Amino acid sequence: MRRALHRPLDRSAWWALATAGLAGLAGAWPRAGHGPDPFFALAWLVLCAAGAGFLCGARGVRLLPLGLLVPGIWMVVLVQVDLAGERDLAAPIAPGLCLAGLFLLGLGLGAARPAADAWRGAGLLLCAAAALAVLPLAPGRLAGEGALAAAHPRLAAVMLELTPLAPVFDAARWDWAHANPPTYRLAGVEWISRAPWEGGLAAAALLVVGCVSAALLPLLGRGDAPLRS
Repeated sequence: MRRALHRPLDRSAWWALATAGLAGLAGAWPRAGHGPDPFFALAWLVLCAAGAGFLCGARGVRLLPLGLLVPGIWMVVLVQVDLAGERDLAAPIAPGLCLAGLFLLGLGLGAARPAADAWRGAGLLLCAAAALAVLPLAPGRLAGEGALAAAHPRLAAVMLELTPLAPVFDAARWDWAHANPPTYRLAGVEWISRAPWEGGLAAAALLVVGCVSAALLPLLGRGDAPLRS
C-alpha cells in the first residue's frame, strides 16, 4: 500500500492534471462584450474544484508532491483576473485557499476509488456542486420569490448554507446572500437571519478538511488498484 501511494505518475495522471487545470481556467475567459469577471471565474472554479480533484486523485495524483499544483495555478489566474476585471474581489487569496480545500477533498475521494471511476466520479461531483448551488434558488423560481423562506425559514437557511458558493464568496468578503440580488430575492434572504462566514475561518476550515481528506482517504480505499491510461 505504501508503494501504491507513492508510485510514479503515468501518462493518465498527467492528462488528468492538464484537464483539471484547463477546465478551471475556462471560467477566466472574457465573456462576449465584457472583460474577465473575477466573480464569474470564482463561481466557476467553486463548481469545478471537487470534481477536478476527484479526476486527478482517481488517476494517481496524491497530496504530495503535486496535489496543490492545480489549485495553485487557479489561484494565480484568479488574482490576475481580479486585477484585470471591472469588478474586484476584496480578498482573492482566502477564496483561493477555499478552492484548494475543495480540490483536495475531491482528490482524497478520487484516490479512494479505482481509476475506472475517474470520469464518472468527477461528473457526479460537478453535478452535485451545481445542484447545491441552485438548491436555495429553485423554490423561488417555482413557487415565487422567497416563498419557501417565508413559510419555512429554517429549511431555507439550511439550503442556503449547503451551497458551496456561500463560504467561498464569504471568504472573498462578498456576502453571497445579501450582496447578490438574484440570491437575495429568490432565496428570500430577508426571512433568514444569516451572518456571513468570517473569511479566514472559511478558508482554514475548508483547507484543513481538504488536506486531511487527501492524506487519509487514499489509505481507506483502493489506493493500490492499477491505473489505466
